[in-house]
Amino acid sequence: MSAKKKKNSLEDELLEDLMEDQVDVDLNSGHPDEVSIGVDLSDDRSISIFDRKVYTDFDSVVQDGEEGNSDSEDKVLPEYLEGLVEESASNIALESDDERVSKEIQDKDDKTVALDQSDQDDVRTEMAKAIEKRKRLKEASTTMPVDKQNKSLFGKKPDKDKTALIDSSEQKEKKGGWKLPELPNIRTSVGRALGATELEPKSPTQEKLAQAENVRVAQERILELETLVERLRTENEELIAAAEILRKRTDQLMGEKEKLESHIEENRHVYDAEKRLHKDAMSEKNRELFSLKEKMEGMEERLAANMQKVRVRERELENRLELVKMESSAIIRNKNEIILDLKRSIDQLNIELENYRSKGMELNQQISGKEEVLKRTVRTLRIALTMLEGVEDTSGNKRKAE
Repeated sequence: MSAKKKKNSLEDELLEDLMEDQVDVDLNSGHPDEVSIGVDLSDDRSISIFDRKVYTDFDSVVQDGEEGNSDSEDKVLPEYLEGLVEESASNIALESDDERVSKEIQDKDDKTVALDQSDQDDVRTEMAKAIEKRKRLKEASTTMPVDKQNKSLFGKKPDKDKTALIDSSEQKEKKGGWKLPELPNIRTSVGRALGATELEPKSPTQEKLAQAENVRVAQERILELETLVERLRTENEELIAAAEILRKRTDQLMGEKEKLESHIEENRHVYDAEKRLHKDAMSEKNRELFSLKEKMEGMEERLAANMQKVRVRERELENRLELVKMESSAIIRNKNEIILDLKRSIDQLNIELENYRSKGMELNQQISGKEEVLKRTVRTLRIALTMLEGVEDTSGNKRKAE
């Protein structure tokens, strides 16, 4: 889209420059003082007609001066001859030409295609050439100031009764609402004064001198205008060649545009077919998505119910855990108390055991002492018994012996 707008702007600028460089002089037979700028440079016939009209007007002025006709004061030099240089440099187009150009631009806007970089470079080059030629025309028109031209025409300051100022308010409105550009105040001394001023009587000698001066000035002006027309014709030919190049380039671009349009049309059909396929696939996917959404909603409901159950069970387990913690803490306290009681009883038993050990040691000592006494007693008794047995034996032997 941006490339299309850019090309449209480039074409508009180029066409405006070309139309500004074209000079179209519309010569009205009934009103020679009305000049319209806007000669079509592409038409050689308009230029030749313009040249013939200029030469015819000047020839009529020269013949009037050479014949010494007293009616020459009633002859008026056409204004377009005095302001031709300035008007040819102004490069103003008529409204009809503007409308035609706007229609052409509108038609081209409907048939535009995106320019590539090389096309844009060509268009810029042609635009630069046209602008440069237009600048040269303006410089050529400004090299001859109006005052100097008037002085060279007249040689001396003309009398008030023989001169008149061309007021810008006297410029007549053209057809279609277009107005002539404002012309500078130019003094003319050829023929009759333009203003409605009173004429002073002149001698025939003065009239002949004035007519001879007018003839000389007209001849010089004709030479200048011929040179200017030749130069303008050359530049017009160059502009026509540039316009032809642009026209060929436009035709080429239009051909490319038609090819691109056909290609775009084919692609559009392919795109429509693909679009239908994608739409069918998308509708199928949408149905699958709808069914999956329904399943997902059911799963979400089940998940919500299960999560609710899990939360309830979690609260129950938390309560039971609190109870178990309380019970275990109570049991632990009881066990700790029992352990402390058992430790105390163990300590007491250890103390009693020590006492019993000490008592046992004492008893063992007593027993060992008594055993010693008993052993000595037994030994004594054995000795006594042995002694008694010996006595009995001796007594028995004695009895036996007896």
